[in-house]
Formats: sequence, structure tokens, C-alpha cells
Amino acid sequence: MDLEPSAAVVTQPPSFPGWARALLLGLGLLAVGWLVHSVGPRQVWATLLAAGPWLPIIFALELTWVVVEGFGLLIVLGPWRREIPLRSWIVATLVQFTTMMVLPVGRAGAEAVRATMLARHVGGGRAAAASSLNQAMVLIGNALVSLLCAAVVFWRGVGTDLALLLVGNAVATAFLGGGLYVVLRRAKLGGFLGKHFAKMAHFGPELDQHVQENRRRHLPAFGFVLAGRLVQTVQYGFTFAAVAGGFHFGTMFVAQGIHLIGAGLGDMVPNQVGVSEGAFRYFSQALGLQDRPERAVSLALLARLSCLSMAGFCAVLVQLVPGGRSPTGSRLGPNAPLQDTAAGS
Repeated sequence: MDLEPSAAVVTQPPSFPGWARALLLGLGLLAVGWLVHSVGPRQVWATLLAAGPWLPIIFALELTWVVVEGFGLLIVLGPWRREIPLRSWIVATLVQFTTMMVLPVGRAGAEAVRATMLARHVGGGRAAAASSLNQAMVLIGNALVSLLCAAVVFWRGVGTDLALLLVGNAVATAFLGGGLYVVLRRAKLGGFLGKHFAKMAHFGPELDQHVQENRRRHLPAFGFVLAGRLVQTVQYGFTFAAVAGGFHFGTMFVAQGIHLIGAGLGDMVPNQVGVSEGAFRYFSQALGLQDRPERAVSLALLARLSCLSMAGFCAVLVQLVPGGRSPTGSRLGPNAPLQDTAAGS
């Protein structure tokens, strides 16, 4: 497969020792076991079984937000998106989600994987620019949804500490996302990399050029990213309904807010194992589940089951997507003719 590793440079997260991630994962699993034991394994099991009828819509919403968010990346690419065969876009999107949910590389690492897969069709600089911008938009979207969730928590009066943490999360993610966006747009990051690293001599300036050429598409693309995050919020509303027995509009923002706090605090823990469950247990009162803590823990476990099940489904689906066209003509431009020959992922 003729991929361009340079496409992953900007979005690749800082290295984190494998043994440290393994240790954190082990501690997270121990935390999950302790939480389940403390609230009652039988009660948790009964709650999860009762949630069965809600699983199809929860799984469908999981896939929906992934696809909707993926359209944002296509918008950033503009006319160059025509160079990406439908199969390649589907495979890259599914692999990105599976990587993010299963492997200990985080969101940025998963974006790097997707950029590398798309580079064979649109070039390394363009793929890296689009994925880096998408990462910035995801962080900014996280900030806006965190503020919305904080407002709902304040309005419902269900937890000042949760609301303050959400505001803090909004500030942190806005700073990171906004900072990344400004650096990409104004600081000529690619040129800097090109001057200081020989292997980036061509790739760096190319990245800056592609960031500038698609600036008019940034806001529409951000709309898709934000829509994907809101679909995820609705998903948490149905996940709450599955364990509590009813859908509540306001509570879905509370549940999403707790998820965002758990994801932020457990960023270094693979898939936030243990941290997410602990967050839902700690903020069970905000969900109105203080008298049924097993339901709060079950909510987190059900959300994790949805993520892992969908990741497994995506991994299988990647193998079933029919072959697409060859990328041999993609370097010629967004309107260049392509040959319709089978190509692997």
C-alpha cells in the first residue's frame, strides 16, 4: 500500500510509554471491578439485561455521529474529496473510529491513521492539513457542547461542581482547539517544520498552502463536527433511558457532560476505562440516580459496550466493503480522470 507517513506528522500525539498505558489500563479495569462490586454485580447485570431493547437505537446513533463527523473532513477537502473513492472514505472513517476506541493512541492518533490512509488519494500535505483542522474543530466543538451541558446543569440545579468542571473542560478544550487552529492558520507551522526537518522540506510548505486554500470551508465543516457531537448527546439520552426507564431531554445533556468530564480526566487511560465509570458513579445525583447507583455505573458500562461493539462491527465491515478505484490519478488534481480498478485499503 503506497501511503505517505508524513501525513500523520501534525496530528500524531506525543509518545506515551506502552508500559505506562498498560499500567493505567490495568488500574482502570480494577476500578471498574471495584465499582461494580460496590453497587452490586447482580443489580448491574439485571440493569444491563433490561436495557436490551434500547440497544439498536443506541448502536445506530453511535454509527451516525461517526459518519456525520466524518463528513466534516470531506467538506474541508473541498473538490479534492472527489479523488477519494467511496470505499476508501468509508474504510478510513471506520478504521479511525476503531483505532480511537480500541487502541491506546487517543483521538489524535486515530486522526493520524485516517490522514495516512487518505494521503494516497489527495497527497500527504492536504491529508495532514484536513485532519489537523478536523482535530482542532473537534476540540472546539467539545468546548461548545461542554458549555451547553454546563448551562443545563446550572439551570436544573443538579450539581455546581459538575457545572464548574464542564466550564473548565470548555476552557481547556477551547484553548487547545483554538490554539491549534490559530497555529495552523497564522503561524505557518508547515514552513517551520520544513526549515528544521529535512524530510519535511517539501511537505511542510505544502501543508500551509492547503490550510489556506480551504479556509472558506472551515465553518461549514465545523457545523458537521458540532452536529456529530450533538448526535452523541442524543445517544447519551437514550443510554440514560435504557437504564432509567425513560427519556428526559435535560438529562441527556447531563449524561453527555459527565461523559466529557470522564473523557477529559481519563485522557491518558486507554478508552478511559474506569475513569468514565467512576465519573458516572460520582455524579449519580446529577442524574437523579443517587438511590440507584448501579444504574449510573450501568450507564457508563452500556456506553462502553456500544463503543466496543460498534468498533468490532466497523472492523468487520471494513472487510466487507467492495473494492474501489485506483488512486493512481489522484495526484493530477481534483478533476483528473481516474481508472476504475480494484484497490485495497
